[in-house]
Amino acid sequence: MASEDDDIERRSPHSLSPHPQNEEIYGDRNLENEEDTPFLESIRENGVLTPVIVDGANQIISGHRRVEASKQVGLETIPITAREFDSDFERTELLVHSNRQRSKTVSQKLREAEALERVERERARERQGARTDTSCSDEREVDDGLTRDRVAEKVGFGSGSTYHRAKTVWEARESDEKTVAAVAEEQLGQLDEEKQSISAAYSEVKNAQNRVNESSNEDESEPASNDPTRSSDPRITLLQGDAGSLPIDDETVDVIVTSPPYNLGHERWTMGWRSLREEGVGYYDDRPEDEYQDWQQQILSECYRVAREGASLFYVHKVRIDGGEVIHPVEWLRSPANPWSVRQEIVWNRKSTHNHEPTLFRPQDARIYWLTKGTPAVPDEGIDMDSVWDIYGPRPDTDHPAPFPEEIPEACLEAVASDGDVVLDPMGGSMTTCRAASDLGYQSIGVDTNRDYIVDAQQKQSDGST
Repeated sequence: MASEDDDIERRSPHSLSPHPQNEEIYGDRNLENEEDTPFLESIRENGVLTPVIVDGANQIISGHRRVEASKQVGLETIPITAREFDSDFERTELLVHSNRQRSKTVSQKLREAEALERVERERARERQGARTDTSCSDEREVDDGLTRDRVAEKVGFGSGSTYHRAKTVWEARESDEKTVAAVAEEQLGQLDEEKQSISAAYSEVKNAQNRVNESSNEDESEPASNDPTRSSDPRITLLQGDAGSLPIDDETVDVIVTSPPYNLGHERWTMGWRSLREEGVGYYDDRPEDEYQDWQQQILSECYRVAREGASLFYVHKVRIDGGEVIHPVEWLRSPANPWSVRQEIVWNRKSTHNHEPTLFRPQDARIYWLTKGTPAVPDEGIDMDSVWDIYGPRPDTDHPAPFPEEIPEACLEAVASDGDVVLDPMGGSMTTCRAASDLGYQSIGVDTNRDYIVDAQQKQSDGST
């Protein structure tokens, strides 16, 4: 591409044509609004001071408003700089960059973002094609992480999280569910009129989507509710419910063993032994990081509510890496918003991994945090166990994309549980915790938002399968 020092010519503004993407992204440029008057007066008095940039076909790349204003005030010629571009992507980048300082609606920013995402993905594919030592998940990391942050910065959203929320509202306009699409259209209009915040609009859309999903579940032929459901094992109670709003009374459980989704993205990591994970795993697992951590705080607080004094919570999570930076669970576990005491960190040596990047050390570990409500209840003989657990990761070909082995809850219960204790997994999934608790003679409660997991666990209990 030519430099900023290209020769300046003078041409008639009527000889120049607008770039099609300018209309697609920013809309009409008739300069008929009242706020355009000072700009028009400046052009009438001073002419066009900054040269318009055009390509070899006389298409305007930068300066659409200047050209339109010069036509309206009757200028015969204006300064232009003609440049050669190596690709359409370069034209798009400059077109968006030249509008960076102008006032834009959220819709205009999102249309800019769509155009730039195409550019960034093409750049990522070019970089990927130049290397042979990377995996497909490397490319997804570039697309899902760096692309989002780069685009957010370039179009003025500030952060990738804010862009994600705005994009969710934008894409929901195309939802097949009319109620969701209507809410999204309404919220986008309020955003453009600066009558709504992006976070509030995002929440309205997500709430509308959740209402539709809940209604769909209620219409299924097999009933699902928050009423206790006994499996064929009388020691296990299964409930359908959300971990952030548990259908359980206050101070009723003694030991909690659970592992939330790790917010790795539905399409970013291979799960369940080299197959990409489907979205329907029960919980939305591709959230902005700040929203994910807020969600974890909500779950921790709800677990604290249902736990008796002296209860233990074993919280299984991994250390993640995003954009080349470590995200450690301690970041939210040590927050004042977490009511639990963080008593100890246990390292789980999984001896295998299912999501590895060639540019990193192979992550074969996960963490198990022992959280307590007050002084923990432990057996009289104490705990005679190491803080590093060598336990192979989940077995292949399971119905759940990321179960943990029964040895995990077994070890937790062996360490702290006593006769008569009630065990809970608020994100039960394949109900591994409940099976382990039952095998050891404890009453247990398994909760999950995904009705299919509840039904599957009931069926396996009836069949006597493991």
